[in-house]
Amino acid sequence: MLLNFDIEKTIAAVAYLVQREGGELDVFLAIKALYVADKDALIQWGKTITGDSFVSMDKGPVLSTTYNLFKGEGPESEQAVWNANISGRVNHKVHLLHDVPSTPSQSERSRLLRAHDCKFRACHLGVSRDGSMITAPNGKTLAAVQCLLIQVSFFGKQG
Repeated sequence: MLLNFDIEKTIAAVAYLVQREGGELDVFLAIKALYVADKDALIQWGKTITGDSFVSMDKGPVLSTTYNLFKGEGPESEQAVWNANISGRVNHKVHLLHDVPSTPSQSERSRLLRAHDCKFRACHLGVSRDGSMITAPNGKTLAAVQCLLIQVSFFGKQG
């Protein structure tokens, strides 16, 4: 499958998540939520929301170009568009520099919302900052692989 990165759709997706978070978005939450939403979209529709490619990193999978954009190391043309819309990171958070004109479709927003809510709940239940471990409500520590199985189970039931 050929993926074609779309900077406008990626910025629209990030803007949607920023708005869901009340104007400021944790970069870790954003990167993981975007990955989960794109993976879910690929499974359900055969295409992703952002058109970005998936890459495995030491601290878990991410969207390659999106990850680099958050770090300020994206391709020059995309980074310029990103920087005109999304702030630089301050205390691991970003915000919008102005209203973003495009918005994700209703079905894309649904995927983003489900991914955001799942990752948000996980972060507040005790996911380690590097994403490798999660502390469940019963106090047991689970490996990230087990957390991923929980996510797969969650998305499978929401179909």
